[in-house]
Amino acid sequence: MKFKGVCFDERRDLISYVESGIMEEDHIGRTIYKRARYNYFIKNLTDKKNYNDIIDFITSNSTTGLTDFDIYEFVNKAINSAKKVGLKRVDHIYITKSELDFIKKLDDIKLEKIAFVLLALAKYHNEVSGEDNNMVYLKLSEVKNMARINMNRVDFEYFYANLYDKGVLQRNTSPVSTIQIVDFVSNNEDDKPVFELKEIDYLELAYVYLSWKNDGKGYDRCEKCNRLMRQGKTRPKKYCEECAKYEPIIKKNVVCIDCGVEFEVDGSNKRTYRCDECQHRKQLEYQRASMEKSRKKNTWSFIF
Repeated sequence: MKFKGVCFDERRDLISYVESGIMEEDHIGRTIYKRARYNYFIKNLTDKKNYNDIIDFITSNSTTGLTDFDIYEFVNKAINSAKKVGLKRVDHIYITKSELDFIKKLDDIKLEKIAFVLLALAKYHNEVSGEDNNMVYLKLSEVKNMARINMNRVDFEYFYANLYDKGVLQRNTSPVSTIQIVDFVSNNEDDKPVFELKEIDYLELAYVYLSWKNDGKGYDRCEKCNRLMRQGKTRPKKYCEECAKYEPIIKKNVVCIDCGVEFEVDGSNKRTYRCDECQHRKQLEYQRASMEKSRKKNTWSFIF
């Protein structure tokens, strides 16, 4: 499962987010902040133009009737905050031999998966911040989900405490804190890199570790999104769960059987073969034929 905070190319993500016109009513602060950073770093707008753009976008697209008076203070804070940190860019994250050797020695597959998730996130935050503080900002529930651990909350909290005894985490942090310090990150330049983590790998960090540990057996990449997935025991899979989901055709194109013009209909429509104009003409022809048939029937009835 993916940690939402992972972004290897913020410029790319900002352009995609803003230029798609995304408006998150439930997370209006995120929409404002992303737009503020986009305007500053991508469009190079002044603070005044940045402010006007955000206000115009929010008030024009809000379904709850937000006005500039409601959000002006937050918009100004977002604009000031947006300029303080440059755009995030991560070129590569390597997992080294000593780090993997440490994880293997834990000799418990659950602990190993958790340790690998924490390692990957700590190295990501090191790259983004430019500091080797080895910190992870994550709730226990998020760690559990990303490591694909099937355990109730109480049992997991108790199990998680083993990470301190094993030297995975520093003891100066609490198990219930969202800030954890990973204690086995290698900063040795001579440490041999074993493999590189890509952004897509953060979708399934537990599978990345299991695939490495099993020499790739039982795991493959989705042919559509390149996400790592666990293969079926009997029938090989081509796509991950997300890409394999049925997506109904909302619209489809049909060629009119009369005039040959292509037109659009609902994807579930299996009975429309004519465009509106030809269908109207056909309907008139049917009505005329029906009226003529009725007229003749009435005429013969009168004669006899």
